[in-house]
Amino acid sequence: MESKTVELTTAQVRALRLRALGLVGEPIHGEDGTQRALAVSRHMLAMQGQDQIGVLWAIGQRANATVDEVRSAFRPGGLVRNWPMRGTVHAMAGEDVGWIQSLTTDRLIGSQAQRRRETIGLELATIESAREIATEVLVRNPLTRDEFFAALAQRGIEVLGPQRYHVVWYLAQTGTIGLGPFLGGRNDQGLVLMDEWVPEPRRLDRDEALRELALGFVRARGPVGEKDLAWWTGLPLRDIRQGIAAAGDAMERATGPDGQAYLMPAGLADTAEFASIADESTVHLLPAFDEHLLGYTERSAHLDPPHFAALVPGRNGVFKPTVAVGGVSVGTWGRAGKTGAAATRVEATPFDAKAAKVLKGRAVRAGLAVAVARYSEFLGVDITLA
Repeated sequence: MESKTVELTTAQVRALRLRALGLVGEPIHGEDGTQRALAVSRHMLAMQGQDQIGVLWAIGQRANATVDEVRSAFRPGGLVRNWPMRGTVHAMAGEDVGWIQSLTTDRLIGSQAQRRRETIGLELATIESAREIATEVLVRNPLTRDEFFAALAQRGIEVLGPQRYHVVWYLAQTGTIGLGPFLGGRNDQGLVLMDEWVPEPRRLDRDEALRELALGFVRARGPVGEKDLAWWTGLPLRDIRQGIAAAGDAMERATGPDGQAYLMPAGLADTAEFASIADESTVHLLPAFDEHLLGYTERSAHLDPPHFAALVPGRNGVFKPTVAVGGVSVGTWGRAGKTGAAATRVEATPFDAKAAKVLKGRAVRAGLAVAVARYSEFLGVDITLA
């Protein structure tokens, strides 16, 4: 770790994060959209993915790829949706799942054991029977979740209601299965055996894994604090600090205007023109659960704290899609119009009167039109700005 400490303004923190997140700056290179989607996902390490179309847009926006090109990246040796940390599904490169789970799984399994038994009435023996069947029926044969549970039922293993999610999560968290190819109606992802889907996983010992986790997180989201990484991974601070220490001179320290301690890739401050990376015309339509907000515990550089209630109504953990202007979230957005109609609209809802004024500005309106056109191209659907 370099000894010097860089001093950053809030605008610089925000601009550097946009660049690290792949939302501005040099585009990701690749022969086609699918290759760029792979590159984006490897750079981001993992992207929260319970909103399936949302995480596809999160990847596609950064990769300049269409939804079909991103879906095509979910192939053997490519991307997968899996549960690497926090008991939350993420989209990521398949080769990175195992070494991250080697750090997180024991803590997660232990914390869920009582709930599994007492709340949903699921015995470990049932899960292990499901694992044995999975290793038979999924061989070179991706199945939807319904098909998989039908196969279990045919063999006398009845799994119902919330037990189903827990079985899939447990088998994924412990390295047996993942969500791979898109099947049928293109919304169902087939369950696959990870040993087949990822023929060449990265194999890291614990010290190497902690170092790689810290480096990967800082590269893709920095400047960040130790607590950001601890929250994102669900690991204790002692593990986080071990990984940071192991990174050595690959990172440098920074200080924000409020005295907040940050970490960022070494040399970044020497090359970045901080404040000019994002301006008021840089507009993004970000999906729900985008790492722009989910990658941080302290989000005030991106989001005025009073607006959090509008972003996560009822504080139920379900984030809405956001409109970001110059890296600052100023409202939410959604598609309006009848399902299946030839044309739909994107409507932006500002957080307050000040945000409404921002969204009405000429430069922002032009930037928003560009963002909507990009979203339209991603989906292959005629979408206009309301």
